Amino acid sequence: MRRWLLIVVIFVLAACQEFPLDPAGTYRAFHFAIAERKWDLAIGFLAPQTNQVFEEVGRRLAEAVGHSDNPLTFFLRGVRATVHTPLHEVEVLERHESRAIVRVKAGPCDRQDEQSDCSVTHVVLEQVDGRWLIVADLPELLRDLPGSFTGG
Repeated sequence: MRRWLLIVVIFVLAACQEFPLDPAGTYRAFHFAIAERKWDLAIGFLAPQTNQVFEEVGRRLAEAVGHSDNPLTFFLRGVRATVHTPLHEVEVLERHESRAIVRVKAGPCDRQDEQSDCSVTHVVLEQVDGRWLIVADLPELLRDLPGSFTGG
């Protein structure tokens, strides 16, 4: 009996590690990972170019303070990545072959009241090797770093 229980637990855990199949599911999983401070899981939902930029920023910050942590994890911890909770809606606004835009509504607000203090944002995702990954909307300061859309 224990053997079967162990097999079921392993199967469930393995299934939880797979990437969601659609853009909205990917964003929901990323939101959960950030909200729960599960940095390694959150990193897996970021597009490669986003990871490169965040890692470079993390490397520079870590060097400045003499820290030897994983630069990407150091960056996410350092900026204290936060999300508005609760997550109310994730709606796919556009979906093309390898790019999608989702509308995210979150925060302490009335789900029915469009004028309330909800945070509403649009997030771009791209499909990489069959998985939907989040592309960060980088501030101007970060756009010239290696891996960014306009930089080296």
